[in-house]
Amino acid sequence: MTQVFGRATTRPLTALATFPPLSTTRRRVTAAAMMLMLLVSGLAGTQSAQAVAGATSAPKPAAVKPLTAAPLAKVKVTTSATRQVYRTTTIRVVATVSIKGHRAAGRVTFYSGSKAIATRKVKSGKATIRLSKKLSVGKHRITAKFVPAASTGAVAVKASKRIRVLSQRQAIVLVAKQYTGTPYRTGGKTPKGFDCSGFTSYVYKKAVKKQLASNSSAQRHAGRKVSRQAAKPGDIIWTPGHVAIYLGGNKQIDAPRPGKTIKVRTIFQSNPTFISVV
Repeated sequence: MTQVFGRATTRPLTALATFPPLSTTRRRVTAAAMMLMLLVSGLAGTQSAQAVAGATSAPKPAAVKPLTAAPLAKVKVTTSATRQVYRTTTIRVVATVSIKGHRAAGRVTFYSGSKAIATRKVKSGKATIRLSKKLSVGKHRITAKFVPAASTGAVAVKASKRIRVLSQRQAIVLVAKQYTGTPYRTGGKTPKGFDCSGFTSYVYKKAVKKQLASNSSAQRHAGRKVSRQAAKPGDIIWTPGHVAIYLGGNKQIDAPRPGKTIKVRTIFQSNPTFISVV
């Protein structure tokens, strides 16, 4: 309100004169917002550049070496024979080992089935054992497990070989049958020709390393007399002037007489004597 010449008058306020137009305010706000965005963008760019610079100056991680396979070891098992006779003969077992085709260092453990029977140090690429004479009668898988020296970096490998242990009686029968067809020769003691006692003595020596007398009369006392019912394959069948090898049942193998050959035949002797030698 104002007073003019002593009388108050009312003067209206002009809104437009007090505040700027709305469009001008919007322009100012927009400009401020853009300035803020530019400021934030600049700050972010600076931080990003610093991060890139920091990453560039950081040390590089060490290169990862590719994995390499362990050297391949090999083992081969050989035997001096495929059969041995219980308490009589033994088999020699050799494990030959190598790594990349070269002789290898380490140890070899030998197994009969799952049972470890011996461990040997490898020498000149080989490890050797002889099987026990008391290895049980029957079939056996002999395995050689090669454990390379740690310095080689190779892993353990194994190989196997099958062998058979014969009883002494089995060996006698087996060897005797090998000479089926050999001609009879008077006084003969070799595979070129046998007489009856020459044949039995040769078979026993080869099969079980048992030395028998060279004549049938003396072979009567080579062992103990047993009954026919108690007789077993491999026993000697003796009658005056003749000897044969018992095969079991009612069979024998012998060198009959001049003009004949060694063969398996029925026991023809009446009341023969059975001699157990092994």
